Amino acid sequence: MSKREIVQLCIAVRDIEKSMERYWKVLGIGPWDVYTFSQETVRDFTLHGQPVKQPFKFMLAVTMLGDIQFELIQPVDGPTLYEGFLKEKGEGFHHIKEKVNDDDIEETLEKFKQKGI
Repeated sequence: MSKREIVQLCIAVRDIEKSMERYWKVLGIGPWDVYTFSQETVRDFTLHGQPVKQPFKFMLAVTMLGDIQFELIQPVDGPTLYEGFLKEKGEGFHHIKEKVNDDDIEETLEKFKQKGI
């Protein structure tokens, strides 16, 4: 298996504006690009494998921290995976994105499967 490479870290937040400001003022992380996703901008949106029929909206802010994309996600309205996460666990680390070479995909998936991921 090739050397591991983390390419993204994501934090789920309740207030993306305050979070961006805090990361900028305290840690110097930024500037941020902000995107809004909704039923108007996303086609075939699903949640737990089921199509989402009702209106939804979430915001995403991204910046680069060296070679790693740092991402903040805030649910705004309707059903999203992020709202459930915040209700259950509160603000915090949501996911990590790892670059996997094509030759290593099957082996990597099997290792994660064995660990219950």
